[in-house]
Amino acid sequence: MTHQLPTRAYPAIQAVLNSHNGVTGYAQYANGYTRDCLFETRSAFKSVTSLLTGIAINIHQIDSTILFVYLS
Repeated sequence: MTHQLPTRAYPAIQAVLNSHNGVTGYAQYANGYTRDCLFETRSAFKSVTSLLTGIAINIHQIDSTILFVYLS
């Protein structure tokens, strides 16, 4: 897929990144975006949070999605 980014085959994709422990192993930018651009990632983080919550419930690390957090 990333070889097609410069051809604008995927106009909605701005970048493809891979990182591990804070080190970027691969980065490909498209459609005029660069490493210095800001990217909208809120929706992606919600999806990842939902996935991790489901896994935590499945392996009995949390009981429910209805939890209260109290700060003291």
